[in-house]
Amino acid sequence: ELKKEGQYREILRAIQDMRKEKKFDQTDKAELTIDTDERGRSIIEEFQTEISRISGLVKISFEKNSGEKKIIVGDGADDANAVSFSFEIKKV
Repeated sequence: ELKKEGQYREILRAIQDMRKEKKFDQTDKAELTIDTDERGRSIIEEFQTEISRISGLVKISFEKNSGEKKIIVGDGADDANAVSFSFEIKKV
């Protein structure tokens, strides 16, 4: 459970970094597209309410995307339990 929460925090940080890089205002609403495997999808779905609320997301969808931001969460790239994510965010 603690490991999943740590992964959630890494994901949230990446999403917030993308908002900052794109110069979104705090009040701007956005849609997020995520490309990940079933383990990654499970993490996102478990924390979807918090991610959406904190990041101002009106929609999260799971599909291939441009790979605007890519992260690997886990204990490092050589961690067998590491999960990769590819994100794309757009203002709505």
